[in-house]
Amino acid sequence: MLTAIIVIIGLSLLILGHEAGHFFAAKLFKLRVDEFGFGFPPRMFAWRPKHRIKEGETLRQAQGETEYSFNWLPFGGFVKIAGENDQFDEQSEKPVEDERKRFFYAQTAWRRSVIILAGVFMNFLLGWVLLSAVLAMGIPGAVVVTGVTPSSSALAAGFKENDIIKGYTLVGDLTAEIQKAKTGAISVKVLRETGSVALELAGQGELGLIPDAVFVSKVLPDSPAESAGLREGDIVKGFSSIGSFILYVNANRGERIELELIRNGKTVSAAPIVRMDTEKGGLGVFLAGGTFLSREGLLLTEVGTSKKNIFAAIITGGEETLSLSWLTLKGFGSLIADLVTRASLQEGVVGPIGIFSFANQAGQFGFSNLLYLIAVISINLAVINLVPFPALDGGRFFLILLEKIKGSPISQKIEGAINTVGFALIILLMLALSVRDIAKLFL
Repeated sequence: MLTAIIVIIGLSLLILGHEAGHFFAAKLFKLRVDEFGFGFPPRMFAWRPKHRIKEGETLRQAQGETEYSFNWLPFGGFVKIAGENDQFDEQSEKPVEDERKRFFYAQTAWRRSVIILAGVFMNFLLGWVLLSAVLAMGIPGAVVVTGVTPSSSALAAGFKENDIIKGYTLVGDLTAEIQKAKTGAISVKVLRETGSVALELAGQGELGLIPDAVFVSKVLPDSPAESAGLREGDIVKGFSSIGSFILYVNANRGERIELELIRNGKTVSAAPIVRMDTEKGGLGVFLAGGTFLSREGLLLTEVGTSKKNIFAAIITGGEETLSLSWLTLKGFGSLIADLVTRASLQEGVVGPIGIFSFANQAGQFGFSNLLYLIAVISINLAVINLVPFPALDGGRFFLILLEKIKGSPISQKIEGAINTVGFALIILLMLALSVRDIAKLFL
């Protein structure tokens, strides 16, 4: 429950930050801002601050033009900038010229662009600040189950991917305790979405440890890996990291590669042909890394980072922000490509319900991991909002560019229709993702 509350507050602050970007940019250019809302209606109350204006030699108090509303639905907020969503036609009552100059639609293209893109900038900035804060605080160490081989003793014992093994920060400490156990098994407690669970690992004997293992956690259908016979739970021999394996695969695009795999304690071979398409994974597999316990069929990974000084945290936070932005853009491109070419939703893409599921897992690692997730969401919001798609900030910016190219404003009716269609498509995508997320909860 506490995790859910923190996530709701975090997401609300991200949306508020986005809207605040639009708000401050509009104020910078002295536009009339009618309302800034905290949350969404129905309204609890509103406040319009007073300010002093000079009339001749005297000062008098006058009502401010911006109303700050506080609303019952605490999921973000909104800003109403005069003239942003409506223009005055010949039949409408027109504002006086001095007032019209302060309307959004009356601004130059570059000013409207700055106001529109200011929200995106704020999400980038929030993501950077949050990432820097996480790096400055450090992430507590933990041992996490990152893979379980099908038909293994670990699977039979009840271990699941993303389980957090309590009481350990190093894999070596856990394996040492298993090997020196005097009884037939040791009991460990694991944390997962549903709470804490007690499980057993067989004690004594050789564990068949493979450090720095490259573990195949998923094989995608109709992929080169599936055609070549790779299976979930295979260990790729000859590589000490996922990065080195990916470099090898990418260096052999369009070629057949020879792989040696460890499967159920035996060595098998596979010879997939790597895809030429650089927009897709060369083999069509998901990989995980860590220490593999062959006897148990269990992949364990150490997570956590040490604290950085504030300057190093800010620099590294900026680098991670750029890196995550690029990964988000590539992921979004792949999502659209799959929707268009295969009419399917990629694995790993989640909707609002899936976000809360991820948040619950992140919360098990501590507050800093939860903060990291919120930072990643902020960067995701920034990148996706930049995409030139109707109803998004990037789409509105694109329409301004078209306006400059054609030399005249785009019809308000056409712009409204385009944004309505775009918004409807986004809602449909969110519904589809939510249905899939709900289905996963019951599988």
